[in-house]
Amino acid sequence: HVVYFARHDVGGYKNQSRLHEQLDGLWALGVTDYPTFGIIPDAYSTDINVARAQMNNAGFTDNDVIKFYVENLRYYKPKVILGHDENGEYGHGQHRLNIAILKEAVNKSSSSRSSSSSSKSSSSSSSTVNSTPVKEDSILPKFSFYF
Repeated sequence: HVVYFARHDVGGYKNQSRLHEQLDGLWALGVTDYPTFGIIPDAYSTDINVARAQMNNAGFTDNDVIKFYVENLRYYKPKVILGHDENGEYGHGQHRLNIAILKEAVNKSSSSRSSSSSSKSSSSSSSTVNSTPVKEDSILPKFSFYF
């Protein structure tokens, strides 16, 4: 399942053609499930701090987006997580903010349990999220993290 950070149909750079680019790209790759779109409006900057200010001005905090990602990570339990390059590919501030928040959400979703999760037996092997060990008995299954 694909979960996006930003949405192109509200505020910011409201642009229906970008929304269709997202969908068309998924369909071209054979993805048939409709994606989950993020909560923050799309915006462009070349600086992560400006991107954060744009997100804050739209009424969202890092914690809002972390919560959104953690909820989706726990719901979908992905084995592979794909994210942006830490430098935002070509310096895109919102891409840099996205990967920073996603990495934090992955670590939080892996390290804390919800009260409704069942206990699993411990395992000595671990997965790696940016060199941070994640115990196999965490709420998420074993996964790889690529960016």
